Amino acid sequence: MLDNKLNRNQIKFFNTFGFILFKGLFLDKIEDIINSFEEVFELKTKINNLNLINVKRICIPQFIDSHNNLANLIDDERIINIGESILGNNFNYMGSDGNYYNSNTSWHSDGWESNILHIKLAFYLDHLEHNNGCLKVLPGSHHIHDKYSKDLDISFKKRISYLKKMGPELPGISLETRPGDLICFNHNLKHSSFGGGKKRRMFTINLSQKYPKDKLRDLKDYINQGARFWIDRAYGEIMVSTASQKRIKHLEQVLENEGELKYYTMLARKQMKKPANS
Repeated sequence: MLDNKLNRNQIKFFNTFGFILFKGLFLDKIEDIINSFEEVFELKTKINNLNLINVKRICIPQFIDSHNNLANLIDDERIINIGESILGNNFNYMGSDGNYYNSNTSWHSDGWESNILHIKLAFYLDHLEHNNGCLKVLPGSHHIHDKYSKDLDISFKKRISYLKKMGPELPGISLETRPGDLICFNHNLKHSSFGGGKKRRMFTINLSQKYPKDKLRDLKDYINQGARFWIDRAYGEIMVSTASQKRIKHLEQVLENEGELKYYTMLARKQMKKPANS
């Protein structure tokens, strides 16, 4: 149980390598978490007419926002302690997604940001090992001004490259997990998954440092990326309507800067045949 903030060695490890694995951190809640995950996925796939046949992934935005039990994770002291330790006391909740995977996920990073630190908290709901789809990471690849990280980023962004072709053979670390474990990693960190079977289940909680006033344009641009999912608000209704004062401080900066999202979602609906759920 993470009853306190991360200690100095844990923070140093995270800053150096870009990730940290908390074994069994949510073992006490994992049964309720899995049941809630399945309830949200069943509801959302019916509403959006989604299925896992012939698709690599189904992604549901505003995932924890859609269920009281999952929304309450934002108030859990374990999440608060991780967020405050790495990002500061006034960290932002930056959204969530729930996923079913049917295939490999190639090497990539979720961001490439040097000014504002973003982290992802990943809950994997199946027992995953190195040969059946666990998360694989390249330690230290989040240091974006480092030549090693720059070379990796350039290579992975090419349509075809030697390193990209290596896939699972690249010398990364496999983070084997069981339900109840939690992986926290920097958005800039290169990660992947190979060899997994069908219907690998996971969901994420994204957090960031609070944006300074001179970086609010960057925050708005980040929020506007949600338009591809055809959402008009940054958060789901349950996340906001059930929020205590304790939770609101982690929502308020995004709520104050989500005003453009509805417009960009309107444009996305005109330009896309369907939202980017798969």
